Order: sequence, then structure tokens, then C-alpha cells
Amino acid sequence: MPRIEVLFALGLVALGVYGSIVAITSRQKRGSQLTVAGAHWEAAHFAADHTTRVVVRKVVPATGVVLDEHLVAVVADDDPSYDAKFLEAMAEARQRVALFESEEP
Repeated sequence: MPRIEVLFALGLVALGVYGSIVAITSRQKRGSQLTVAGAHWEAAHFAADHTTRVVVRKVVPATGVVLDEHLVAVVADDDPSYDAKFLEAMAEARQRVALFESEEP
């Protein structure tokens, strides 16, 4: 008889652990779906290794998490035509943002 009680108790513990895991993972999935649904595309630029990188990235506004990023152009900081190349790259990035946003439901 004591063996059956021990097995029953272990079964209840395993069932509780399984239920907890299922509840946590389903909550995380719901949270990530809400997070992805609120994300939007944006044009951005940042400095790296004496260059300016222009990118288009998908960002979650509430958290700032970057879900996706596409490099548009890299402009050397000491390039004589830096301003023209940077402005051209940002214009291209804004066009891509408009394209990506128009493709999403």
C-alpha cells in the first residue's frame, strides 16, 4: 500500500510541474504575439568603426526590442561626399520603411 501512495504522490507532483510549464509557455507565446503585433519599421543610423550605418529595422515600441534589421548603406566618416551619401541612404531607408509597412496586414 505505501508504494501506491508514493507513486500517486509522485504522479501529482509531475502533473503539477507539467501544468506549470504549459501555463508559462502559453503566457510567453501570447506576450510575444502581442509584442510582434505592435512592432513597426523605422529608418535609423548609428556609428560603428569610423563609419555611419544606415539601417531599416522593425522595433517594438514598448520595449525597444529590435526584431529585424536590414543594412541599407555604410558611409565612411571621412568620405568627402559624406553628406550627400548619408542623405541618399536615409532617403532609401525611408522608402524601404514605406514598402515594408505597406506589405504588412
